[in-house]
Amino acid sequence: MRFLADAGAELWYVIRGRAVVSLNRGRTSLAFTPNGHDAIRRKADQVLAELAGLEHAFVDELQKFTARSVSATLHESSLELIQEGA
Repeated sequence: MRFLADAGAELWYVIRGRAVVSLNRGRTSLAFTPNGHDAIRRKADQVLAELAGLEHAFVDELQKFTARSVSATLHESSLELIQEGA
């Protein structure tokens, strides 16, 4: 389990400085995307898949799925609002 904790800590270290800000009905939310850090995510996914008794091919499919389904971008207009303090 230490390996899983280390992978999580490594991922958090690289993503924590790049928050994705969402503005909705006057509320601001933050999210942190692991996209672009596939090698680190793969470490954690492999440990979890092994613990669950899943085949190694599952991790490949999981990475493909998340690459297609999970994406977050900050639109320029939102960035301007954040910088203005709106």
